[in-house]
Amino acid sequence: MEVDLTGSCEQKIYYELMESIKSRIILISKISSGKFSSGDIRHDTESAYLHLRKVLELIAFSSLVVNRELYVKARSDCEYVWRANKLLEYIKAINPNFYPVPVEVMTAADDPSLAGIRKFSGDYLAIEDFEELYNLCGDLMHADNPFGRKKDYNEYFVKIKGWARKIHELLDMHVVRFVDSDKFRLIEMSPKHGPIKKLMFVHL
Repeated sequence: MEVDLTGSCEQKIYYELMESIKSRIILISKISSGKFSSGDIRHDTESAYLHLRKVLELIAFSSLVVNRELYVKARSDCEYVWRANKLLEYIKAINPNFYPVPVEVMTAADDPSLAGIRKFSGDYLAIEDFEELYNLCGDLMHADNPFGRKKDYNEYFVKIKGWARKIHELLDMHVVRFVDSDKFRLIEMSPKHGPIKKLMFVHL
């Protein structure tokens, strides 16, 4: 059943969070391709990873939007949580099904009854990748110690495109279960530069 995205409050908020993620991924992709640059690889790299960090936070907290008190408390409690495993443990304790599940459409030209959705079989941002990327972002949030080991910004920079692609594959079409809900939502993020097209209730 397709649902009006402007309907319930939680649907609208989730929609806005996904739009924020989409716009950040577009900016990150522009940075990684050189279409948007400050002229300094250090600043470009730090900017991209800052936006990647914000995307990860949006992914982690977005399933809590149906419960304002829980969402506000979670954001406050995790404000100074710098390691991914601690953040994920906290969110998972509130909503074990918080992490999006990427899916793809199955088509059956000869037998329409076989059409439906299944878990995406390609490469996407798995929860283990989330932890790795979150911690990488944290490494770049602080200025270098002039007496310590220098960061290799080139190494960080060349990985940006791959991280952005994995996040795109995770969220392009995904299923999520909100906290305090027994329903799953199917969200389609495409087209790249257009609005999110669908938000549906599905039974898996």
